[in-house]
This record gives sequence, structure tokens and C-alpha cells, in this order.
Amino acid sequence: MDFINNIFNIFKEGIALDIQLDLGTPQIKNEAIRAYTHTIASTHPKYKEWLLGNNIQVRLVLDSYEKNDLNYNFIAPDIYGGHPLLDTLEVNISRFMKIADMSLFELIMGALRGGWHVVCMMDDYYIPNRYGYADQVGTKHLEMISGYREADDCFFIVGWNYRRAYDTQYISRADVLSAINGIFAESNDTYSFFLNKTKSGASYQFNVEDLLKELKLYIASENLTDNLFPYFGCTREKPNWRWTDAYRVYSRERYAYGISSNKYIAEYLRRNILNGFFEHNPLNAIHCIYEHKLCMLNRMHYLAEQDLIPLQYGEKWSDEYKRQVVDQAKIIENLYVKYAVTDNIDCLHKVCDIFEQLSYYEYSLTLDLIHLIEGSYME
Repeated sequence: MDFINNIFNIFKEGIALDIQLDLGTPQIKNEAIRAYTHTIASTHPKYKEWLLGNNIQVRLVLDSYEKNDLNYNFIAPDIYGGHPLLDTLEVNISRFMKIADMSLFELIMGALRGGWHVVCMMDDYYIPNRYGYADQVGTKHLEMISGYREADDCFFIVGWNYRRAYDTQYISRADVLSAINGIFAESNDTYSFFLNKTKSGASYQFNVEDLLKELKLYIASENLTDNLFPYFGCTREKPNWRWTDAYRVYSRERYAYGISSNKYIAEYLRRNILNGFFEHNPLNAIHCIYEHKLCMLNRMHYLAEQDLIPLQYGEKWSDEYKRQVVDQAKIIENLYVKYAVTDNIDCLHKVCDIFEQLSYYEYSLTLDLIHLIEGSYME
């Protein structure tokens, strides 16, 4: 009940007009919920340190992989809980509206007035410049509400347009409420708003020892089941429900971790070519591969800027990593997009060849990076 009372107080402060919450530039946006948390967190002055101190480890869901779906992503304390720069609340709308006796519009406006970005599922059929609107079919996607303009009664919405570009636009109140109600009515009392804002007084300290530990876990491709506590905002001594749930699903049998994921992704692509089954959906996973490599490159630049490694060695490593890994990951993404548009199978053959070379250089250069950091850090 205290939780509900706290939410009620936030929303009942009053309806504010002409609100525009701050948005940053997310460095990771391969999926909606992660893109939104990064968009908000990137307004915090410590975002860069947090970004580069985390977002090292990745996992591939083998169950999905066996079903021709490439479910590949970061493991980082952003959507899993424990984000040091964000306050996050999940509000069951059915339950809350019964208690608070408020309309959806009042609820959203109260959240915005409290500084909360509202992330929720909407039916794209009602949202101009979205997939469902363009095709005139109902499709469900997460969108983020970050403002309101009174003059034309519009909400400020963040999301992906039909061209797959991360975009912002003003959408009429009527369309937004219709997009929410279309899903809310079918939710069987399970529909929720996810509220996020930067945490007041929050800080973060870049830790080289933690960085080295994660880099070693990455190239060792170790089962992370016993190393997931910080990702879920808890400790081994005091686990929480998120960790308990994670323990059941994060196992060696169902997940591949770290650099070993590359092997499975290459097998996935080769198998699709051999079987004549070509899946276009993994574009998000392919983009995640590129974001992961780019994040590693930016991490090296940061280490050099902070004098944590000698500048001359950092520049040499960065040049090689950019050429052999980052640029190649971008070529893979471009080829996969070209294949999705043209169905030219030669694009996938090229992707497989490039990916195997990328994997070799990534392992070698990441190991060099670990030795470089250890050599400088231990001095």
C-alpha cells in the first residue's frame, strides 16, 4: 500500500502543460526498452563512465537459436535492474486506476510533471510514421512519452519509425490514448507503465578491476550464472527476485556467453543458407553486434584519455580494432540490410566470410587489450 500511495502522490500533484523532459543521445539502442533507458541515462554526467564500465558481456539464447531466431544481446544493469543512474517504477495501470480514480491522460500528465518518462506498449495502427500505421494493421511496440504540447494537444513520442530510424515526433492526444487503449483493453489487467528518470544525486565510479574481470569473462565465454548479481542489483548474500528468476533461465544449456556467441552466430547463418531458410528478423541482433564492438572501441579511447594505458599503445590498438572489428561489423550490418531488401543470397555468403574473420581478430585484440590494461594498471 505504501508503494501505491507514493505513486498516487506523484500523479496527484496536478496536471502540467507544455512539458518537455530532457533526452540524451543513447550509445546503445538495438532494442526498445534498452534504447529508452539509455536515452534517459545519457542525460546524466556520469553516463559515459557507466556505459564503458559495463556493457561488456553478451549472451545468445540457444533455445531461440535452434528455432532460427537470433536472440543476441548485452548483459548489463540497465533493463535488468540495478541501474545506478536511474529511478525506475513499474505501475500496473488496471490496479492503479481503480485506486486513484484517474483518467489515462491525467495519469500520464502527472507522471510527466513528476519528471518521469512513460514507456508503454502501444498499437502502431494509431501512430503516424510507424509500421502498423503505414501498413494499416495492428502491431504492438514499446513507445516512450517524454512531453506534451498544449497548443495542439500532442504528446512528444520517442520510438522507431517505419524506416527503422530512432525518431521523435508529436502525436495527437487522441491517437496516443487510442494506441494505449487498444492494448490496455486486451491486457487482462496485466498492462503496465514503466516510468524512468535520472536518479537525484546518483553517481558512478569507473573501476578498472571490474573492467578486467568482465573482459576476461567475455573472452573465456564462461557461464555467468554465478556472476550475475550486480546485473540484477543485488549480492550473493542478499539475492532478490530478479536474481532468483535469472538463476532458472541463465544456464549453460540455454545460453551461450561472450565471444563464443560468434561461433553460434556463424553457424546460424551457414545453416540458414544450407537449409534455404532466411530470416530477416535478426536485424536487431546484427545491429547489437556492431554496437558491442563500437562500445569496446570507445572504451579504449576512454582508458587512454584517463591515462589508464599509454596513449601511443592505445592509438595503435584502436586503429587495428576499428579496421578489423568495428568496420567489419558495420559491413556485416549493411550486407544483412541489403539482403533483407533484395533477398540476394550472395550477401549472406559475404556476411559469413567476414564474420569468421572478425571473430578471430576480436579474440586476439581483446586479449591484447587485457594484457595492455594489466601492464599499465599493475605498474
